[in-house]
Amino acid sequence: MVHRIAEEPLVLNYAETVAKAEARMRAGNAYYAVVTKSGKPYGILDSKILAHRRFGTPEKAQIGKFASRVTPMEGSVEDLAHEFLSKDHDAAPVIVDGKLMIATKLGVLGFLKDRPAFRKAKASDVMRHPLCITPAASINSAFSIMRDRGIARLPVVSEDDKVEGVIDSLCIIKVDRTKTRRSKGERAGESLDAGKAYATSIMDKSFPYASSNDRVSAVISQMEKLGKDYALILDNRRISGIVTARSMLKLLGEPVQGTYVAVPGIQDEDSFQKEQVNKEIEAFVGKIGKLFTIDRLIIQVNKRDAEGKRARYTVHARLVTEAKDGLFFAQTGR
Repeated sequence: MVHRIAEEPLVLNYAETVAKAEARMRAGNAYYAVVTKSGKPYGILDSKILAHRRFGTPEKAQIGKFASRVTPMEGSVEDLAHEFLSKDHDAAPVIVDGKLMIATKLGVLGFLKDRPAFRKAKASDVMRHPLCITPAASINSAFSIMRDRGIARLPVVSEDDKVEGVIDSLCIIKVDRTKTRRSKGERAGESLDAGKAYATSIMDKSFPYASSNDRVSAVISQMEKLGKDYALILDNRRISGIVTARSMLKLLGEPVQGTYVAVPGIQDEDSFQKEQVNKEIEAFVGKIGKLFTIDRLIIQVNKRDAEGKRARYTVHARLVTEAKDGLFFAQTGR
């Protein structure tokens, strides 16, 4: 079923330079690329990782050092959704009929958008307040905020709260941030003085948007039209929030004391074991909820059956809480 959301990927070699990778991602308008090593899938290169770094010699640095190790995923689209929820990557390589392809969170959402969870929920249920910059901010200011806060996009908002555009990771890597002369195949981005040039000179003026009362399924459709994994929430033409593919996927979980909790991997266990797990989760959420505002909790359970022995379980948990400056992630596995 994963073949229904698989897309042709931009494929980069592990040893390729950052300069060439940025040039190819700019040319292909690709936010993600599949990285191969020795002819086999190695992982994913996210443009956000490149946008958050300054490279002294991008024509020498190899992308393999910055690619996330992600093995090809298998299973259903639902399995892929839960994998994305429990891990930190936004795309993954998949193999379809022996061919290397890529699947993204946006593709998963597009496939699942008619599920009751997405048709019932409103944008206000999954939105958060974004960091914004003014049109007077420099490119360097935008870069510093995105790098320091670990975010992938910044709305550019005027004094009267009107959104003029959005700066995302591709906007940043379109700027030549080095003084090194590039060779053929390593074309630099726009030659701008990032310390003086306004961020508006590189912002994307085409962005998906919706109102806080719009259903999540409708918002996903707007995101699909522009190929963006986010949408700005505008009310009375003023920005009130932002929703992302990551925040929407949490709706696949079950609400526990106001927190969305997903526990993939226990669906085949008996009712008694499920009940015990649910009781433990409810108690945990109740305790942690007194200290933090929990955004979502994902617990991935994997079971291994060994002949003649008791089943062995491995558990990976991901807790996301709302912090003053955004979201705080905690992850563990055993």
